[in-house]
Amino acid sequence: MRTTIDIPDELFREIKARAALEGTTLKEYVVSRLRHGLEHHGGSKAESDRWQAWLKNWQQSARALQRETKTGRNKKGRSAGAMLRAERNAR
Repeated sequence: MRTTIDIPDELFREIKARAALEGTTLKEYVVSRLRHGLEHHGGSKAESDRWQAWLKNWQQSARALQRETKTGRNKKGRSAGAMLRAERNAR
């Protein structure tokens, strides 16, 4: 598959030089480095699952915050100030 990406000039020169030192084409070198990166830094299934769970939780929190910001109150009808006071008094 063809794609176009912007690479800073200095990085491009370094990649091109490394490909030449290894006696390979620029395309072959870039593809091999991408594969290497995925194989060695892609993370485990468990790690991926943890990130997915974190992301889902973060998205839910962001949506809740958007709703609360629009109304100024949470689902229980409490304002941010009331929630902060309750939390502070609970300590």
